[in-house]
Formats: sequence, C-alpha cells, structure tokens
Amino acid sequence: MISGMLLPNEDPQEQQAVFQMWLDDYNPTTGPAMMLVREVATAHWLLVRQRRRYHQAEQSIYAEQPNAMDWTPEQHKRLQVFTGYLTTAERRFHKFFSQLEALRNSRTREALAMQRIEVQQAELALKHERAAQKPASPEPKAEGASKKPGKQKAPAALESPAAALFQGQNNKKKQKKIPTLEQWVEVRTENGNTVTKLFPSNEQLIEDGKKMWPAPDLV
Repeated sequence: MISGMLLPNEDPQEQQAVFQMWLDDYNPTTGPAMMLVREVATAHWLLVRQRRRYHQAEQSIYAEQPNAMDWTPEQHKRLQVFTGYLTTAERRFHKFFSQLEALRNSRTREALAMQRIEVQQAELALKHERAAQKPASPEPKAEGASKKPGKQKAPAALESPAAALFQGQNNKKKQKKIPTLEQWVEVRTENGNTVTKLFPSNEQLIEDGKKMWPAPDLV
C-alpha cells in the first residue's frame, strides 16, 4: 500500500487487498519488476476510485432527473467530466499493465532459454562422462602376429630302392576278392588199386555253394 493515496472515504483494507493481489500474482524479485507492480497496483486503485466517482455522479444526476432525455446541458457536461476522468484512469492502468506483462514475458523467455542451455550442458557432460567410461578399442594386431603358426610338415624321408620297388602292388587287399569253392582231391594206391577221395564231397560242396552270395566264380 502507498501512503498518502487513501482518501477519508476509502477503505484501507480494500486498497491493501488490491496491492497484495498484484504482488501475489507477479511475485516480483527484481527492482524493475517491483516498480512496475507498484505502478500497476496504483493505477488499478485509481481506476477503482474513478469508477466509483463516475457511478456517484450518474446516481446524483438520476436523482435530479430520472429521465436521461430530459437532462439539462449542465447535467450532461457534469457526467462527461467524470467520463473523462474514468477514461484517463483506464488508459493509465492499461499502459502500466502492458509494460508489466511485457516484462514478465521477457523474463519467462529468458528462463526458458536458460533451462534449454542447462539441459544441453547436462547432456553434453553426460556424453563426455560416458565416453570416458567406455573402454578403449584394442589396437589391431600385426598380420604376421595374428596368425598362429601352423604345424609344419616334416620333410619326407628319402625312399630306399627296395621301398620304391616293393609297394604291395599285388597285395590281396588291393585285389578284387573272388568268391571260390575249394575241394581237395586225395589220390593214393592201396593194395595195387588207386583210391581217390574228395574233401569235401561233391554233395557237401554243392550245399556249401548254395550258402554263398554272390555265387562263387571259381570251383
């Protein structure tokens, strides 16, 4: 509340409520902001005063002449004077109110810009911290060192002439196995007679051949 502004017929609590409303709404924290809030609050209070006076003047004229069509030129002029006072108070209020709004919008933009800068700085610091914690990539090994030495073949021993000649060319493992039936013949002389015996007998040989598959090529 500004001392010296209160008239005898005005309520100090009402004036204090107007000033406190603007302080609570804008919550000024700097000198320029506080100055503008006080100017707006003062203009608001003067506007309230002029509205009250305008209504009092209008009520007074209506008490003199209820029909506005019958007002005298002096009555019209009297109401016009209070209308001018009210218009001046409205213009003063809107002037300071626009300045206060512009200041708040500017401070809001500055605060948002500072927040964006702080966020960017925090993201950059976090990026650097993660990069510092990331293990370094291992250096590429030399091509010769990366390959493990393989087992080297021992030089072939020199073959002797005998080893070169005899290599088992005719070994049975390299020959095709031919299924055969074998029968032995025993011939001897008994008491001047020639006796011939077959092992196995022809009958047994036939039975053995039936059990073989594939069929014997030689008998």
